[in-house]
Parts: sequence; C-alpha cells; structure tokens
Amino acid sequence: MKITISSNGDARIGDLGKSKKLGNLLVAVPDKIQSGSGLHLELELPNFHCNIGGENPTQGQLACLMCPRSRSDFVAEMDRIDQICDLLANYVGQIDQLHIAGLAEPFWKDRIGEVIGRLHIENHPAIKVGTTTNALLLDSAACDRWFSSVQRSEVRFSIDAGTPDTYLKIRRIPEFELAVGNMNRFCRKRDSDRHTAILSNNINLLNLSELHQMVEMAKNNFCHYLSLVPTSPTDPSLLNICLNRDNQQQFMEAAQSTREFAGQIGVEVVFGATWPR
Repeated sequence: MKITISSNGDARIGDLGKSKKLGNLLVAVPDKIQSGSGLHLELELPNFHCNIGGENPTQGQLACLMCPRSRSDFVAEMDRIDQICDLLANYVGQIDQLHIAGLAEPFWKDRIGEVIGRLHIENHPAIKVGTTTNALLLDSAACDRWFSSVQRSEVRFSIDAGTPDTYLKIRRIPEFELAVGNMNRFCRKRDSDRHTAILSNNINLLNLSELHQMVEMAKNNFCHYLSLVPTSPTDPSLLNICLNRDNQQQFMEAAQSTREFAGQIGVEVVFGATWPR
C-alpha cells in the first residue's frame, strides 16, 4: 500500500494518476497509517529545496532547464516536514519502504539526514529508504552519514547527460565530473546486497543521442541498472524537445539501439512506462 505525503501534510493513497485523497496528516493521521502494515510511504520534500539555483532561482543562479522552478509562475510549497515527521515517528514500525524526495534535492543542507533522524530510522534496520539525487552533494562525508544511519536503501542518481556539454545545457552548471565522481564513490563504498544504486535519467532530444554513453556510465560506475524515462515538459517552451508525436520514432529507434548495445556489455536497461513502444 503506497501513501504519499506532500510537504504541507496532504496525504493520498495509490499511484500517481490513480490516487485517492486521505486528508491532511496534520489535522488527523489517516487510519491507513495508524492501522496499516507493510506501508510504502513517500514523503515529498518542499519543491523549492534544491542546491541548483537555490530556493529563489535567478538569472545569475539558474535552476535546471527542466525544473518547474525555472518558470516565472513557480509557487513554493509550504514546508511542514518537521511536524509531519514528528507525527509519523509513532508509526515508523509499520513502514517497509520509505521514499524521501519529491522535486527537491534531498542532500542539500542534509535535509534527508534530518528526516531520517526525526523518524529514528537507525532503530528500524528493516526499512528500505529510497531517494533520488543529482549527486552533487554526495561527498565522502555524506556517504558515511548515509551508510551509518540507513541499513537498506535504493538511491537513484539523476545525471541526465552522457557528456559535460549536454550536462551544462540541462543542469546549467559545469559539474558533470563532480556528479559522476560522487556517484562512483557511493557505489564503490556501498554493500551492494543492502544498498541499490540506479542511474536514473530523464531523456529528451538534448540527450537522446547519448544513451550509449549512459549505458557505459552505469557499467563503469557499478550501478545495478540504468533507468530511462522521457522528460516531462514543465513549460510549453520545452514541448519541442520532449517526447511528442513528431519525434516518437526517434525515441523508439534509440531504445532499440540502446537495448542491443546494453546487451553486448551486460547492462540492464529499464525504459519507463511512457516510453513509446
């Protein structure tokens, strides 16, 4: 049973697109949490919490090209994460999987560490903690903190490029080598039986030609597998470079070529449900 809680406390049950509202956690903890077991809980950090561009992106400090924070009409969400965690702490023993992410970068200002601490995850080694990161802040000390407080995890690395030039176009900062190096360190340090590492990239026409490089990146950096999902357009100006009717054949051909290449070098590739077949 999957329950998603937004940063303002609103809770819903079910997968995206098929979810049902449960009310606000800060008003009343839903019965599904109080009496449930084997819960898959997803906690969304506030959408403004990201190291790329900061809390208030400007022309001098831009957010990523595809990020909703790049839009002029972007509205920051309310941050009630601390209150939410204090309420959830009473029900942590009923959780099997905990995913902490949302639009945010969880390792910025060690926000994910604060959440893990408030929930006392260290006392529940059976819980599998998942998150998605751009890897820029996952230095050696951050890795050590993660492995000391989380016994089982699934970390998705969103690099979104196979070359420094494309990374700069999408992320708008020249830190490709830092991101890949941090991912490599995490993967080498981890116990692969307890900590799953996935290279998880969003794909559009800016990086579609680099899928083979991404396959090699997954192999060279010891990731369990490569996940590829079409980028969701967050602004009308991005529609022409995201998956659409005019370019879906390109996506299909790129996927076929990538499957063949990945098979040759022994890398598992998983294409998202929205990838054209």
